[in-house]
Amino acid sequence: VAVFGKRYRTTLPDVVLWLDVPPEQAAARCAARSASAVTETHETAEFLAILRQGYQRLQENMLCAFPDVRIHVVDTSDGVDVESSVRACVEEGRLFV
Repeated sequence: VAVFGKRYRTTLPDVVLWLDVPPEQAAARCAARSASAVTETHETAEFLAILRQGYQRLQENMLCAFPDVRIHVVDTSDGVDVESSVRACVEEGRLFV
């Protein structure tokens, strides 16, 4: 992380909002977005499940290695009002204040 920060002249964020969705729903959204086009390799439910597991491991590692970085998971599954969920997270968590 230190090398990355030095190379790109950046630091870790204070807060991370992870917009999470079940892999099956993400894959369905990708397929709907691409209409009749071919689905890309990384847009399958299987690949998206692996990607989500990686994000979950990152979250666990960040909590141990960088406990000052706050990570908030926002549910973006079908039927959830994403804007309201993010707004509540920001306002109730007093993020970015």
